[in-house]
Amino acid sequence: RRAPRALHTMSLEEEPLNKTIERLKPFVAAGHMTNAKGFVEVMKGGKLRRHSQLLFLKVLCTTSSASELRRFVDEGGFGVLEAWINDVPAEGSDDFHECFFEACLKLPVTVDEIEKSRIPKHINRIRKSSPNQKLKAKATAVQRVWTQKILQSGDGVTAPAPPPSASSSSASSSSSS
Repeated sequence: RRAPRALHTMSLEEEPLNKTIERLKPFVAAGHMTNAKGFVEVMKGGKLRRHSQLLFLKVLCTTSSASELRRFVDEGGFGVLEAWINDVPAEGSDDFHECFFEACLKLPVTVDEIEKSRIPKHINRIRKSSPNQKLKAKATAVQRVWTQKILQSGDGVTAPAPPPSASSSSASSSSSS
């Protein structure tokens, strides 16, 4: 039996991959993002199909310029990724999630940006519930890197405070010298 026709048609709002590629070309060279502002504008510019979103994620993963990746975040790209990941079903989107997690590891996000987003909740849900071990491992890697970043920042809500006895004893030893 054939699948219902509705499963094969795309929404009138969704942009075909070839059109997305054409709009993306001026901002990408040799698979690397070269203009974060334009790249993010294309991301925001319309309802992209999942395979078009995957293309953007792959470009992010191959981009090596730390300054261009930072500009991507500054231009609102991290927020677009958050919107995308919230629309992706937890089941049956392993390729998308794997690439998404790789991009998360690559992006120079701040503690504040991490804490303000809902991406960590999505990562944790996948880490706990996915039957795909490779996907769980990637989600765990992102969680570890971001948790370490928060703990090292010293200003994160998640960072543990030093025990009262340790801080008072170091204060008294430094004042007695």
